[in-house]
Amino acid sequence: MTEIPYYQYLEHKIVSLDATVLQDLLKYLMKEGGVNRRRIAEWLKANKMAKTNAEEQLINDNLLAEYWEAADRIIMRFIENDGGPERKLSEVYDWLDKVSSLLAHESLSSDAKIDFVDEAVWEFGRDTHGDFMDKLSELFFQACSTVEEWKFLIKQLEHVSSDWSTNLQLRIYREKLQDEESYVRVRSNHLEWGIHYWELVQYYKTKNLLQKAREIAEQGMEQAEGNLEDLFKFLRDLYTAEGDASALSKLRALANKRDRWMLQRLEPATAPTPEPKPTKPKKQKKAKPQPQSL
Repeated sequence: MTEIPYYQYLEHKIVSLDATVLQDLLKYLMKEGGVNRRRIAEWLKANKMAKTNAEEQLINDNLLAEYWEAADRIIMRFIENDGGPERKLSEVYDWLDKVSSLLAHESLSSDAKIDFVDEAVWEFGRDTHGDFMDKLSELFFQACSTVEEWKFLIKQLEHVSSDWSTNLQLRIYREKLQDEESYVRVRSNHLEWGIHYWELVQYYKTKNLLQKAREIAEQGMEQAEGNLEDLFKFLRDLYTAEGDASALSKLRALANKRDRWMLQRLEPATAPTPEPKPTKPKKQKKAKPQPQSL
C-alpha cells in the first residue's frame, strides 16, 4: 500500500468503501444530527437526487426542519440571555431567510409547515423584546395557505397573550378567512387602547352600523388608554350633525377630564384654559449684616 499523508486518509478510505458500508456510515451521521442531516439534504437537493416530485418535497421538508432548528438554537439563547451579540443576530436572520426562501419558492407538505408553525409560535410567544416578531409574523403568513393551516395558526396564537398575537389573529380573520364574526369577537375581547376602540369603530362605519360605532366610541372615551383624538372627533362630528348640544357639552367635559391637553389642541376656543402650574415662592435672601463702625 502506497503511503499517503494522514490528512488525505479519510477521503481515500471513503472511496474504498462498498455501498453497504457507505450506507451505514451515512445512517450513523444522520443519527448524530447537527449539521450532518442538513448537509446531506442540501447535497441531495443540489445534485437533483430526487426521482419524483414527492421525493423533492420530502427533501424540502427536511431542509425546512433543519434551517428552522439552526435558527431556533440561536433564538432560544437570545431569549434566555435577554439579548446577544450583533453577529449572532445577523446569523439567525440568515437562517430565517433560508426558511423564507423555502416557503416562498419550494414545494412543502402541509405537515412540515404545520410543524414549523407549531414550534415557531412558541418562540414568538417568548420573544418579549420583539427581536424576531416581525420576521416570524412574515414567515407565518408565508407558511399558511389552506383554511386548515390558518386555523391551526390561530389556535396556537390564542395561547400567546400579547398585542402582536391579537393583531395577527385579526389580520387572519379579515384578510385570509373573511370571518368577520370572529374578527369582531377577538377585537371586542381585547379593547384597551384608544386605537383598539377606533379600529372597531371604523369597522362598524364601513358596515353602516353607526349606532354600534357610536356605542363603541362612547365606551372608548370613557375607558380607553392612550390617544383618544379619533374617538373624540368622530363623536363630535356625529353629535354636531345630529344637533345634539347636550351630548356635545358632555363630550367636551369628558374630554377635558380625561385629556385636557387634547381638547386644548383640538378646540382651543371651547376648552377651559388650563390652570397654570403652581410655582414655588422664591426664597428671600437674608440680608448680609453690615459691618459696624468702630
